Amino acid sequence: MTEPRHPGSRRAFLGRSALAVGGAALSLSA
Repeated sequence: MTEPRHPGSRRAFLGRSALAVGGAALSLSA
């Protein structure tokens, strides 16, 4: 995975990956 260079984009990128991981964990635990 490549990280965006801009801080705002990186924050959004990290937020999206956190949401994806959280959603996967929720669906797995459900």
